[in-house]
Amino acid sequence: AGALSWTFLDLYEARLTAFSMGSGMHVLSASSSFEFAKEGYKGHGHFTYFVLKALQGEADRNGDKKITVVEMGPWIKSKVEEVTEGFQRPVVKNVGRDVVIAGLERGQL
Repeated sequence: AGALSWTFLDLYEARLTAFSMGSGMHVLSASSSFEFAKEGYKGHGHFTYFVLKALQGEADRNGDKKITVVEMGPWIKSKVEEVTEGFQRPVVKNVGRDVVIAGLERGQL
């Protein structure tokens, strides 16, 4: 979802940090509260398109055939900002332990 408010993150960051250190908490949002998330990019919204590409393996920056939230967040953010020429800036916030969300062994997500 887009339109994430930075105030939300600021207000709850201390609580989120304490809560999530054991398990991790991650926020990936299509845009901040001051922007609109753009639609109509190759059949999807810009953010959704690059989330799907990340899960298909394009965000595997270290080549370990696993996609983690911490690994894919900056990749998605840079791709969306690139194709929208800075119009849309996804919000990426990671606290605590990273999470593997896709494995690419044997061609599987």
